[in-house]
Amino acid sequence: MNIEHGTYTVCIKGNIVFLQLFGEFNEYSVIAYTKEIQKLVNELNGKPFGILVDNLRLIGGTPEAYIESNKHNEWLSTQSLVGKATVYPSMYLTNVDALMVRSKSKLNVKNFEDVNDALAWLESMNCSSESVLKDNSQSSMVA
Repeated sequence: MNIEHGTYTVCIKGNIVFLQLFGEFNEYSVIAYTKEIQKLVNELNGKPFGILVDNLRLIGGTPEAYIESNKHNEWLSTQSLVGKATVYPSMYLTNVDALMVRSKSKLNVKNFEDVNDALAWLESMNCSSESVLKDNSQSSMVA
């Protein structure tokens, strides 16, 4: 029986960890994705990194999910995190997260409405990515 609610994707490109959340989350889902993020961060061996969290398809979380998220952000505050960009579909979810995850106040966090703006902010802090979110093709250039 699967006790995790909500689905997610986690990957790293360059020195940016990408997390995408879908649906409603409970503590078991948060624990699962935070373990994956911790593994990726540990593989960076103390090098600076950024995180981009795409919450555009997030519906919400249980109180227990927010407790686990708070623990995760507490751990992030002890790492070489240069910035955490979060993207939300509404101010409501942004405000709920701010109230429930107090440990984010120890981090350099900025909220966005657009994933590309969030990525540009991380890149402005020397985080790099080979992300498919940006079109880097040369064919669009005019001579």
